[in-house]
Amino acid sequence: MEHRFLNNIFFKIGIILFISSEVIFFVSFF
Repeated sequence: MEHRFLNNIFFKIGIILFISSEVIFFVSFF
């Protein structure tokens, strides 16, 4: 249960980092 909870947190952090990097790339492109 605890391991799944940590896994879920890392998964959400990964998604947030991916989206923010995409936004930064999109902004720096213009």
